[in-house]
Amino acid sequence: MTKTTTLLVAALSACLTHAKPMVVYIGTFGASADKPGIYHVQFDPTDGSFSKAETSALCTESSWLVLSPDQNFVYASGINPGKPRTGYVRSYQRTPDNRLVFHSEQPNGADSTVHMSLAANGKALIAVNYSQGNAMAWPLDPKGALLPAISNVPHPMSHPPGWKENDRQHHPHPHGIHLAPDGKFAFVPDLGTDRLVAYSVAENGALTPKPELDVVVPANHGPRHLTFSSDGRFAYEISELVARVRAYAYDAPSGRLTLIQDVANLPEEFTGGHSGAEIVIHPNGRFLYASNRQEHESISVYQRDEASGKLTFVQNWRPGLKHPRHFTFTQDGRWLLTTNTFADAVFSAAVDPESGRIGEIQGRLQVPKPTHLLLVE
Repeated sequence: MTKTTTLLVAALSACLTHAKPMVVYIGTFGASADKPGIYHVQFDPTDGSFSKAETSALCTESSWLVLSPDQNFVYASGINPGKPRTGYVRSYQRTPDNRLVFHSEQPNGADSTVHMSLAANGKALIAVNYSQGNAMAWPLDPKGALLPAISNVPHPMSHPPGWKENDRQHHPHPHGIHLAPDGKFAFVPDLGTDRLVAYSVAENGALTPKPELDVVVPANHGPRHLTFSSDGRFAYEISELVARVRAYAYDAPSGRLTLIQDVANLPEEFTGGHSGAEIVIHPNGRFLYASNRQEHESISVYQRDEASGKLTFVQNWRPGLKHPRHFTFTQDGRWLLTTNTFADAVFSAAVDPESGRIGEIQGRLQVPKPTHLLLVE
């Protein structure tokens, strides 16, 4: 452990001596009777350690989890194994011991819901299906149960000028659905079409395409995820097929995104394989984090200019990760938790909220093929 990391962890322990453990729900790939799809653990913010993982629910391929505003329900995507495979979205009710009890289910008409969000008013679940190439919305009843879908919008296939043949972009492949802070618009990074597809979001969660607001990214970049600053003035997008992060100014009244910066997400000297994954703004709003997989398993850190929205490189954190598909922060921004899908592990590391820098790994949890972390505080 470096001297800097030792001092950082010591300072955290002193500040958080009386902090309570937090609950983390973990979605996983490859669930079976002996490897349930959703686990839960306790995370100790005084030292970054985890309790032993316990079973929450059997939910195959639970790639994304969403918490209800009242924290009583967890919404999960999943797949019924078999031929053909059929997918679903589910609601689970949380119990006092943090287990999940089945509550409701609706089909997704596909086999891979990869990302979900709750409408800003909490009255609908919106999601995208990667293989099927569509966006969907399900209203919620007053008790949090999922009702039949009210939106099912297929993405048209197109390529921007200069597109080159490859095996990842023969069909639309929406990979995330991200609401602007006011909840009026949602944007879907479509890896297959090199486009951020825009939707207006109705009070009941219904999605209406707004093609005039779509953003076409450079050919063969394959956009994956997007995140908005809390003040709603800026958005940031990570591409999967190239190591780039793009910053946009956002005009909330019109729903229009305007490119302001395009930066590398890897050291310039690196020429090996890469695959962009997750992008998250630190809770204090001053830093942006973006992960890479394949041959450069790392998380890059940037400082955000909160006035201009532009980014300045701070750190490339590469402590021996294995496929950091998803990561998240505690609400105080002092801890980062990341999946290591191909190492069957979840790691924690202390973060300096003043510099944004990530320290050494502190906590290590063994859990099969973790894909998503839902932190409940």
